[in-house]
Amino acid sequence: MSIDNIVGLFDLGNTLVTMEHKEYVLSTEEGRAIIEDYDAGDSEANDRYEVILEQGLEQGLVRVAALDGVEDKLREMKEAGLKLAVFSTCTANAVRYALEQTRLAEYVDDVYSTFDYNLPVQDKNMKTFMGYCNVSRDLREKGMDVCFFVDDKLSELEEAKGAFWRDVDLYCVTQEGVDDQRIVPIRSIADINPQQYLTE
Repeated sequence: MSIDNIVGLFDLGNTLVTMEHKEYVLSTEEGRAIIEDYDAGDSEANDRYEVILEQGLEQGLVRVAALDGVEDKLREMKEAGLKLAVFSTCTANAVRYALEQTRLAEYVDDVYSTFDYNLPVQDKNMKTFMGYCNVSRDLREKGMDVCFFVDDKLSELEEAKGAFWRDVDLYCVTQEGVDDQRIVPIRSIADINPQQYLTE
């Protein structure tokens, strides 16, 4: 990978930000009507949940905050020359609103959502193998190669393992160990050293 075309890819919730999304959704009439189906994994209820969340974020009604050390680390990564992108199960607009409200938008070059990139399309509530492949392909078409991906969910990192080459580092934000040699446990993205990706 050339130092001019590498990108770090991040999940949003509990990786870059904390978001009181369920509290907001439950404060709405429609949210209370769909929450039981949402909790049961219903895909239509998930879609409505994410739209309600997007509307709340657009109006500034959802509490969202950058996790400790995230802004400083993203700034360090950008100054080192990395491009940065987010791949989330939130809608793309919801991601953008959350990044704007936490002042992280200036560090993020691209936003990807499972609503736009997942296959099968009904599986929007988690990142799929094909979702990762589609995001990776889109970045490659822009001349970019993923050098690492960070998420707080092991199940989604398991999907990423099959989609990304072995030279893509996979990090899990967790306070516990990870029983997988391919996935590196970190306490936060502050533990990532961007310099290791910038050697020619």
